[in-house]
Amino acid sequence: MEYLIISESKLKVTLDSDELEKRSLEASALDYADPDAKKLFCDILHKAKEDHGFDTSGYRVLLQLYPSKDGGCELFITKLGALDSEKNAEPTYNKKNSLQKKKKSERAFRFERLSHLINVCKRLYESGEDISASVFVDEDGIWFLILNFEDSVCDDLYDMLPICEFSFISEYGRAEDPSVLSLYLGEHAKKICDKDALKLFCRL
Repeated sequence: MEYLIISESKLKVTLDSDELEKRSLEASALDYADPDAKKLFCDILHKAKEDHGFDTSGYRVLLQLYPSKDGGCELFITKLGALDSEKNAEPTYNKKNSLQKKKKSERAFRFERLSHLINVCKRLYESGEDISASVFVDEDGIWFLILNFEDSVCDDLYDMLPICEFSFISEYGRAEDPSVLSLYLGEHAKKICDKDALKLFCRL
């Protein structure tokens, strides 16, 4: 098991197939609801704190797992924010009484099938919004779409899941943390199209 501190809020853990087999777990089927998998994650977080000073206590934590071809996996752990801060956070409302969150300019999604990616690109392109998009594909044939929003396009988007007119994306793919995903893509994926992906893929 290898630990790599990426930043104060991000940690990468690499597990090989032997380590998972010892716990009777498979990378492709790891589920936090499984008691054995949950214990593995807890053990990893404990070791991260004790041996590497990466303490997630009191934070909301995002776990992202990417299976590798050898049966192992890469686990990215991200501290999203202190739990106590949420208690004092009060949402604000716009004139239409819809919940507003802090604007963020980038979103990322992964797709198991190319057809799903194409469908999303077509609908986004047809929306007429000013969106810059890049597409990557990894060693296992998983497709990734990176979206960059400008002006007020992302006013109604928050965390990693899209809402309002972009909520349909979750029907085709899974949202990812862009900052963590960029590290994975840099090591294991190939860039297929940069910026104009919507225009290109909507024609397929």
